[in-house]
Order: sequence, then C-alpha cells, then structure tokens
Amino acid sequence: MCRRRSGMGVMGAASRGTGLPLALVCVTLSACGAAATPSSTSDSSAAPSRPVPGVVRSEPPTAAPSEPDETVSQQPPPLVIASDAGVATYDAYTYCWSAEGVGVCADGVPTLDVRARIAGATTLEFPVDGWTLTASRRLDRDGTDTAPVALRQRDDTVWLIADPLPAGPHVIEVSGRGPEGDAFWAIPVDVVIADGAS
Repeated sequence: MCRRRSGMGVMGAASRGTGLPLALVCVTLSACGAAATPSSTSDSSAAPSRPVPGVVRSEPPTAAPSEPDETVSQQPPPLVIASDAGVATYDAYTYCWSAEGVGVCADGVPTLDVRARIAGATTLEFPVDGWTLTASRRLDRDGTDTAPVALRQRDDTVWLIADPLPAGPHVIEVSGRGPEGDAFWAIPVDVVIADGAS
C-alpha cells in the first residue's frame, strides 16, 4: 500500500542527495497514487438486453380457461304425466344428479300451483334407462299422511298408474332412483272421471 507524501518531503529527500531525480520520484508517487485509486469497470451482464434486428421473440402459449360443457345435463330431465286429458311435464324439486363426471345436488320445495288434468289411463314417463319409480298420494295438505299409488312398468322409461285415482284434486309424490342418482317430484292433479265410468 502506498501513502501519499507532501511535496515538501519529496523536495527534501532530493536535496539531501538521494541520487534520485526529482522527476523520477514524482513519477513513482504518481503511479502509486494511481494504483491506490480503484478503477471502475462496467458489468456487461447487468446491461439490459437489446432486441436483435430480424429476430422475433415468441412467448409461451397461455392456456385458455376451461368452460363447463353445456351439452352435459346437470339436472334430471322432467317427468312427463300423460292421460286422455293431455300431457304435462314437471321438474324435480330435489335431486342428486351425476353425468359425464359432473355431479350436482339440489334441495327445494315443490310448487303446487300448476295442476295437471288427468282422465282415463295415466302414465308417468322418465326418459332415462335404468331407473325405478315409486309413487304415493297425499291424504292431507302437508303430506304427512300418504297412500301408495301402484305403478306398473310398461317399458324402460314408462310406468302406468295401475289403480284409478279418486275424482278430485290430489298431489302425487314420485321418487326415482337410477345410475345417475335420485330425484323427487310433486305433481298436483285434478282427476276427472268421464260420465258413465265406474
């Protein structure tokens, strides 16, 4: 390590006959001072990268967000009740339904404001294979007391109400179970008995 000396010290040493020319001493001290001063170097790695003419930088593709498949039903299809008086459909008010890896459960309260008018032979149709249906009829307003309604399966998706219902308003409770889950329907009906029918 070099130390700087004052100009007087240098002149004094030269006048005492050191044999060193004054110019040499000054050059030596100057070089020593230069060595003590840190040199500034540029860091090429820290310099920002510049675009190369004619080169296009490609970014990695961004995956698009997946969207639910609208072709897969997330609830059971409606139950169809048909008779000589016409056809009506009812959605399940409570169900658990799974299809194509999509599963949904919903709990609700049946709406009884739309009544189906039925007369004569009456069928229930649920258009999904592998299901079984059972039915009952409410005997009071809140449905705590019920009576079974006999169903006879006619084919894979259609059931016949085997025993005629009494004339008047009723609420038929239908429950179904199959590979996709289970479902429950409440069907308010007005049973009409044709004149002369027993």
